[in-house]
Amino acid sequence: VDAVLEAVRAAVGGAAPVAMSDSAGDYLCNHTLYRLLAWNEAGVPAGFLHVPKLSACPQPVVTGAVAAALRALLPVEDDA
Repeated sequence: VDAVLEAVRAAVGGAAPVAMSDSAGDYLCNHTLYRLLAWNEAGVPAGFLHVPKLSACPQPVVTGAVAAALRALLPVEDDA
């Protein structure tokens, strides 16, 4: 979790707040998370990445933050 937060904070560069939370948010987001967890019978680690509305944060910042989170969660070995 700390590695993901650090990666996203670095990608965002202060353009948007980045924090961990025990809540997925309001009804739709919370419902989505709990449905995912209920569906996840195999016990695979799962979580919810809440991103701001594009009107609140520029799209390049949002996509950069999501990409950084995915890179931190799913490290890929270089082919070189």
